[in-house]
Amino acid sequence: LKKAYRTLRVPIADIPNPLDTDEWRPDDRVRARTELGLPADAFIIVNHGRTEIRRKGLDVLAEAWKQFASMHAGAQALLIGSGSDHAAFAQLLEAKEIERLTWVQNYVTDRPQMRRWLSAADVYLITSRVEGMPVAPLEAKACGLPVGSSDAHGLPDIFAAGEEHGGILTPREDVAAIVAALDKLACDRAFRLRLGMAARGRAEDHFSIASVGVALDHFIRKSMNVALQQP
Repeated sequence: LKKAYRTLRVPIADIPNPLDTDEWRPDDRVRARTELGLPADAFIIVNHGRTEIRRKGLDVLAEAWKQFASMHAGAQALLIGSGSDHAAFAQLLEAKEIERLTWVQNYVTDRPQMRRWLSAADVYLITSRVEGMPVAPLEAKACGLPVGSSDAHGLPDIFAAGEEHGGILTPREDVAAIVAALDKLACDRAFRLRLGMAARGRAEDHFSIASVGVALDHFIRKSMNVALQQP
């Protein structure tokens, strides 16, 4: 016996995975720097994630940082993470003679500790060549950090309106564009703060548990209505 199946045509929605924006929020910047032993007045960029050179564009990040640091005395970079390219990345940093870059060689899962690192920084930088739907820049946004980001797949979705959503997008592997973005953020504190506020607002409005719940509820109701109207 053959069974007849009705094909339902339902709408498609772009609903992100939720982020707990009550947990991921900015801590006091001065206190965070004091607890981490970081200088109060330095311009600090941060990146955290897996140490995978090709996928995460860490060779691009290292070169961009080297050029930027040569222009900004006292600036510091914090890299937090470990992974399959741990040894190779250590060799890369040594070969490039990178200065003022601190690499915390652990994959940090302690959320309060990670939030402290993010809260101490001025900018989050991600230079990936390949991404899915990365969580790290969302955590940075929720902690009020402006984000310098490559245009790897998945990242433009987080910054759909660019600076209005707290990010500066640059082409993948474009070191000069990354350096220019960091320079703009370093030299214009008001711009940096404005992007940080926009980043936090975007995280709350689009990626928080509450906002994702509302979007999911709306999608389910709309899908049910469409299904009921079909013959």
